Amino acid sequence: MKRIACLAALVTIGSTVGCVERRFTVYSDPPGALVYVNGNYLGMTPVDGYITYYGKQQFTLIKEGYETLDVVQSYPPPWYEWPGIDFLTENIWPFKLRDVRKFSYTMRPLQSIPPDDVRSRAEALRARGQNIGVPLPPRPLAPAATLPPPSAPAEGTLPSPRPLPPPPAGVISPGSSGTTP
Repeated sequence: MKRIACLAALVTIGSTVGCVERRFTVYSDPPGALVYVNGNYLGMTPVDGYITYYGKQQFTLIKEGYETLDVVQSYPPPWYEWPGIDFLTENIWPFKLRDVRKFSYTMRPLQSIPPDDVRSRAEALRARGQNIGVPLPPRPLAPAATLPPPSAPAEGTLPSPRPLPPPPAGVISPGSSGTTP
């Protein structure tokens, strides 16, 4: 009986020691860029974050004077995170496992456009817009048909229903068998 209790205690202790740490670090050249992961602010480079799930995530790096960099970063799981094995490594494995990924990005400086080029492109766009043509005037609408005023029902009664017009030829009405008599 004592052996079973000791074995159960060892299994319990052994099952609570498993641990997997998943992290990533983002570097940029130049450093100090703002980092967003899937639209959520993470920090300024170099910055660390936790990997919640493996797969693809969108990284956005922003720095004044540089082009904004959007990257879809993929990171596959290591062998010990494959389905089935991951239960053992996260719950039973007695040692700590670390998965640290490092991502490094080079940002490009903004290209300044001379004001004369901007002005000439704007004038070309304006000229193209003026050559599109004048839209046609709206067509006049036909006057709405006037309906006779509804007759007032007696107090406490509902108005009598109006019969529906017959359906057009070739249209099967609800409740009919679809055959013509």
